[in-house]
Amino acid sequence: MKVRKILALLLAVVAVAALFAGCKAGKDIPTIEFWWTDNGISSGGASGKVKLVEDQINRICEENLGIHVHMTWVTAASYGTQLALAIANKETVDVAVYQFYGVNSFVTQFSNGQMTPLNDLLDAHGKDLKEMFGDILKGSTVDGKVYGIPTYRVLNTNMYWCVRKDDLQEAGVLEAAENVQTWADMEAVFEALKGLNKPNNYPLGGNKYITHGNGYVVGGMGSDNIYDSTWAFDNLGDTLGFIWSDQDGNVDNVFTHPGSVESFKRHADWLEKGYIFPESAYTDESAEVLLAQDVFTSYFVTSEYGVETTKTQQVGTEMLCLNMSAREGHQGLLGTDGARRLGCYIPVTSGEPELAMKFINFMYTSKELMNTLIWGVEGETYVVNDKGEACYPEGTDTTTCGYHSYDFMLGNAFLDLPWEGQGSDFRERALENFKAAPLSRYMGLSADTSNAAAIVAALSAVREEFRGQIDCGYYTDALFDEFVKKTDAAGFQEYLAIFREAASEF
Repeated sequence: MKVRKILALLLAVVAVAALFAGCKAGKDIPTIEFWWTDNGISSGGASGKVKLVEDQINRICEENLGIHVHMTWVTAASYGTQLALAIANKETVDVAVYQFYGVNSFVTQFSNGQMTPLNDLLDAHGKDLKEMFGDILKGSTVDGKVYGIPTYRVLNTNMYWCVRKDDLQEAGVLEAAENVQTWADMEAVFEALKGLNKPNNYPLGGNKYITHGNGYVVGGMGSDNIYDSTWAFDNLGDTLGFIWSDQDGNVDNVFTHPGSVESFKRHADWLEKGYIFPESAYTDESAEVLLAQDVFTSYFVTSEYGVETTKTQQVGTEMLCLNMSAREGHQGLLGTDGARRLGCYIPVTSGEPELAMKFINFMYTSKELMNTLIWGVEGETYVVNDKGEACYPEGTDTTTCGYHSYDFMLGNAFLDLPWEGQGSDFRERALENFKAAPLSRYMGLSADTSNAAAIVAALSAVREEFRGQIDCGYYTDALFDEFVKKTDAAGFQEYLAIFREAASEF
């Protein structure tokens, strides 16, 4: 009897000790601070589901890494400014992101001294990342030091003509739009769209530019064939949109390229014919918002494989997206800009850089974590249909489902479930497309413009003054000459020399 009592007492002591040990382990689990743009997830009733998503992120990370992740969601418009202020105030931020341009861009965040060199951390805790990216990491490398981990997705982009299918069907030209080959074919579609009973709607529009920028120019090169006259280039990481290069070592001003001038003149003709939304030259509203509002029917955009689904989601109606740069040997050039467009990094104020790198490495290799970060919690913010695609729960959409991000924004997109309409094998097809992309000769080029801040500011001001007008239909020889003169006066030749010198090393 005494033996049983002693054993019972010992078991009770062990149980209590285990309980306290468990409590201590739970209390002492290390936390990393992850700042991410909200991508609109906190609107439309989403705020009620963000806590569910963060709880699932932590269940996954605590079970697999022994790490707790505290998420800080910041609106995209103020993300870069708030992040820079937090880092300047030495607040702990362990993982952050860089995005398309401006204060959110890789170049700006690097120039501000916000990024930690990752070479040693990658060697110790990021072997999966090194194997995954290979030479692509050169794109986020400066002076031999890796500073960012690009989003692993289709990094090579193409130029697309994206058109609302409902307008094409109403005008009776859906088949004609699907089969355009020449600018004359496209103008015939525009003419039919003009005949719709929509007095405030235009066939084509944009946001301060129509077909110039982001490594592509549409409409130049002296050919009436759309696919022959759309040309791609590596912009060498130039965030101002002035620099073009070719794979033969030529680097110059994209605005004065004959192909660009030809496209500007074509747009002037289109504006006169009533094809272009006149406010395209001046509006700050996104093209997708204006398309959703039925202000215009189509636009040109650089995007990646699977663009139809993304644009349909953004606009809210089914889109037809034709790849205008689809000709052999010319599409999908993978350059430095692709590696710097979207990605994550470890800020200099990280309190746990090794844990941050372990988390990043895990994020790029965990299908469960990736689908949580992008689509949320299965059964709550998304469901899986019988085709193996993610979709909104019945009766919900992007504004009411509770949480929804874009699959190209973070981590490893090839681990995400395909979205409804993409097909069950979409990720496999996308990965195949990506791996076939030609690598630019300039991958890893780093043009240091940090000592040219005054020139950058002056050129930016000139670009904002003229770009919308010359690209959205208001081109005249006199206006263009004035633009070129002001560009040179702002210091463009010195700016160009920086990129030419950097390119000469490749």
